[in-house]
Amino acid sequence: MFRCLRLAGTGIPLYAMTGNDDPPELQGLLRDSPVLTETEEGLVDLGEGITMLSFGYSNPTPWHTPRELPDDELFSEQWVRVPLSPSEFPGYKGERLACARCGEGINFKREVVKDGRTLCRSCAGERYYEAVH
Repeated sequence: MFRCLRLAGTGIPLYAMTGNDDPPELQGLLRDSPVLTETEEGLVDLGEGITMLSFGYSNPTPWHTPRELPDDELFSEQWVRVPLSPSEFPGYKGERLACARCGEGINFKREVVKDGRTLCRSCAGERYYEAVH
C-alpha cells in the first residue's frame, strides 16, 4: 500500500481489486485509499473507448478461498445461433485485419469501421451471435 503513495500527484491512475483469496476487510482498505481506485464488481472507463471489468470472485477451488461462488452464480448458459457463410468453413483463404483497439485478428470481413478505425465486433460493441429463445 505504501508503494502506491509514490504515485500521488503524478496523474498516473492506479486500479486495484481484491481477489478470491483476499480477506474481505482488504476491500475497505482499498476503497479508502487516497491514491488508487478500487474497482470491485464494477466497470471502469479507462478512456479511448476501453472499459475494464473487475470481479474478484472465482468458482470453487480446492483451497476453499473466502470469495468463491458456485458455477451457477458465476455463469449463465444460453443457446445461441451463429450464422456461417461459405467463407467461414475450413479451406477458405481470406484477408485478415487487426483491430485498431485490441489488436485481435479479424477474419472474413467481420470488421467494423467506426470513426475511420477498423475494429473487431467486440470492440465496436457488437456481437457475432444471436440468442436463441
